[in-house]
Amino acid sequence: MNRDPIGYWGGANLYGYVAGMPTYFADPSGLEPKPSPIFEPPTNPPQNPPTNIPPGWRVREMPPTQQYPDGYWKLEKPMKDGSWQPIDPSTGKPGTRSQTHVPKPKPSFLKRCGRYMGIILSLPFRIIFIPVLEGEPDPITGHPAPA
Repeated sequence: MNRDPIGYWGGANLYGYVAGMPTYFADPSGLEPKPSPIFEPPTNPPQNPPTNIPPGWRVREMPPTQQYPDGYWKLEKPMKDGSWQPIDPSTGKPGTRSQTHVPKPKPSFLKRCGRYMGIILSLPFRIIFIPVLEGEPDPITGHPAPA
């Protein structure tokens, strides 16, 4: 992690050239911040955390970050020394950060109301239900409607 290549000429914030986040962005030239090479893209597709895990293991759900805007989760198993070892959920074996950090899917705005599927908007003094045909994608996110 280095300071701004042009020093104080760029202003008082010596990390402003990487949007104030030197651990997330790299910019050797000081001209165009790019995601830091320390972040590898995840190898697992976005998915919800598992509900059926081996006894003693845990799922940690993490908040949104620069790399995971919808948050992520990781499966961990206990170690004898009291620490937790991240596990790649696709193999059930230990893995790298890109293998063990699983992105959460984008949230769906579709809700089931009785036998109807739609979007519920809560506005001042009224609630609006916008029906969506079964099987049609979520009009906000484009994701398929839940069953």
